[in-house]
Amino acid sequence: MDATVVFDLETGGLDARRDDILSIAASCNGKAFDAYVRNTQPIPAAASAVNGIFEADVAGAEPWSVVGPRFLRWVRETAGPRPVLVAYNGFRFDVPFLKAKFAALPPDASLPVFEELFEADAYVAASRHISRCETPGGKMSQAAVYQALFGAPPAGQHSARGDVDALDAIVRHDRLREVVMATARPLAGLVPAGRT
Repeated sequence: MDATVVFDLETGGLDARRDDILSIAASCNGKAFDAYVRNTQPIPAAASAVNGIFEADVAGAEPWSVVGPRFLRWVRETAGPRPVLVAYNGFRFDVPFLKAKFAALPPDASLPVFEELFEADAYVAASRHISRCETPGGKMSQAAVYQALFGAPPAGQHSARGDVDALDAIVRHDRLREVVMATARPLAGLVPAGRT
């Protein structure tokens, strides 16, 4: 494994096949990636109420067919040929969204070549090593885990950049640094065969 890429998505809903990725942010080796993504369908009011992203925010953004490949090129350039993608609840949410959106790209999409991709999930690590009695309200949300570790809620919750900054701090915390990486597993199906 090469470098760790901490990332977060904001979406128009919870269905990876149907709903849009509206924003993606990532951090690796002190470098940042941030992009809005043009929506393909109206953004539900319920999604905007959570993530603060409205039609006007993404109206001038590039589509996923541009942003997605640009994100993977940034990962390859910043993290190397064997990166670890880390999200909070990524096994169940962020990575399935990425897989669905990359699968929908045309076969001739220009994607970088990786020797191998890995995924790790900070939620899995936190739920094994932080007691619910330590977190506000007994919750295991990223914000609750952050507050348990640092004594205050994170800034910028439910924005891709704010969530990435909080997650980066969680992943680097002495208590979770090694156990997050212990959740790492090969990430298959993100890019087409022959590109990993």
